[in-house]
Amino acid sequence: MSLLRPHRFVVNVAVLGVVCVGLCAPGFAVAAKKEDATGIRDLYYGEVLFHFFQNDDFTALTHLLAAQQAGRVTNHAAEAELLLGGLYLGYGQHVKAGEIFARLLDESTDPIVRDRAWLHVGKARYERAQYVAADEAFARVGDALPPWLDAEYRMLRAQSLMAQGRFTEA
Repeated sequence: MSLLRPHRFVVNVAVLGVVCVGLCAPGFAVAAKKEDATGIRDLYYGEVLFHFFQNDDFTALTHLLAAQQAGRVTNHAAEAELLLGGLYLGYGQHVKAGEIFARLLDESTDPIVRDRAWLHVGKARYERAQYVAADEAFARVGDALPPWLDAEYRMLRAQSLMAQGRFTEA
């Protein structure tokens, strides 16, 4: 009789696992559909993002430059430029990053791209202790920032205001 109990426990755990998978499957399907709608359409850009999110910025930078040179990021051109500018900022190349963001602001009408570009312009100015100019750039950021960048924007804007002594606005 005691030999049957471990077997029954294993069966119960297996049944519970099947039920949990069955309940979660619709959620996985919705997540998969959502990813298809906003997924990566250029293999080389996906590889660049992989290296970027692995904190391998130098490899991400070199692979992005190579992919752009070969014309392999056409579906993600604006996002690739934003990433390139951000990588240049990370290496302290403020002038080169500023040129990229200025070009994006001149050419793009997409509010998401424009808001992200203004955020990066403000960040570059903030890092160079140009707090008034940084605040001017931050003031041009609209409501189209993705949630994962909104927190960084709010923090940088508050720090910029505090550096100017404008504590009540921060």
